[in-house]
Amino acid sequence: MSKAHSISRFASLVFDLDGTLVDSAADITTAMSMTMTDLGLPPLPQGYIMPNLHSTADTIIGDVFRDLGHPPPEDMQATRALFYDHYARFGHATSVLYPGAREFLRSCADRGQKLAICTNKRENTAREVLALLDVLDCFQAITGCDTYEEPKPSAVPLLRTLERMGVSRDEAVFFGDTQADAECAQRSQVGFALHRPGYGAQAAARFPRLLAFDHYSEFGLPANA
Repeated sequence: MSKAHSISRFASLVFDLDGTLVDSAADITTAMSMTMTDLGLPPLPQGYIMPNLHSTADTIIGDVFRDLGHPPPEDMQATRALFYDHYARFGHATSVLYPGAREFLRSCADRGQKLAICTNKRENTAREVLALLDVLDCFQAITGCDTYEEPKPSAVPLLRTLERMGVSRDEAVFFGDTQADAECAQRSQVGFALHRPGYGAQAAARFPRLLAFDHYSEFGLPANA
């Protein structure tokens, strides 16, 4: 069965955001580096690869501090506020949709499939990015780390998102790029589509999946989409 046919039979497609639809690594890294300097620490090293781009801000911050050998922030709430402030002021300046993603979303919406976002970004930030990239209108539901009581890899945000759309778990597929996404899909008993160019595909590949892909053109779009 082709990937296009595999996806077209589902009533709903739910997407992670960072590393799945949007390449936002540079913006997140810049905000984190500016946060470090505000705290009197050296900025992130040139070319630094963030260890955990898919999680909540608290986890991202904690992982970076551990990775660089710094003690954890004394006041995580204040550190998180600094990070969010820098990220907001940077205005998603370098965040872009992955090649072919816009065309894929539009074609799925035109086909009548219900589309949603389930991300560990804050909900309002996710909406800002999607609006900036001119695809906000494609989605009928958007779930962030602060929408419900638990973020991914809990099954809660994905299952509650499906409830909002009136779709059963058997009628949906979840697109993601990390272990948190794959584990969320497994716990939810929802089929998983792995975006291999994302931020954590190696770890995610250990989990069951419906399919894996490298480019959205694999779902039947022109190769140069």
